[in-house]
Amino acid sequence: LMPSPTATTEAIDRVNRMVALVGASPFFIAVAEHDSYVAAMEQVPFLVSCALSSATTRSPVWPELRRFLTPSFREQCRLAWANPRAEAEACLTNKAGTASWLDEYLKELHRFRALLDGDEFELRKALLEGCQEESPSRPPSTDTRVPAGQSIMSLLVGEKLAETLFGKPGEKRKRKDK
Repeated sequence: LMPSPTATTEAIDRVNRMVALVGASPFFIAVAEHDSYVAAMEQVPFLVSCALSSATTRSPVWPELRRFLTPSFREQCRLAWANPRAEAEACLTNKAGTASWLDEYLKELHRFRALLDGDEFELRKALLEGCQEESPSRPPSTDTRVPAGQSIMSLLVGEKLAETLFGKPGEKRKRKDK
């Protein structure tokens, strides 16, 4: 939740109660912090995708290189190819957050680049440290598939409220006799 500085305590409490009603916990965040996080998770991956696509497709060897297209390459370039106008607009409306996280990303790329000229063990260690399943730096699972049987309503209003209103998916509701 990002309450306006002019929001009343009553309005914030009302939204808190609504959040609790659907079984969630309120998460308060400043607008600038939110924009920075969105830049890290959306705008920078788009720019990375654009950079890979641009570096390869603008190369004079692209006609030969394209013969080696792999599913992995296509997946990495998917963001650049899918909806570039909308993503570019998002970058333009969030320049500060995007630039800050892009700088962090570039630092990591430069670190990897320097390690390529060094000890293979150190390079391997650096590349794998954030990829290990048990690593604290690994993000949570990105499996966003909706479990079978989950109703559209739970997607729209939240699982708890949908269950309150309509029962659990797949269960028959008992009808009250009049």
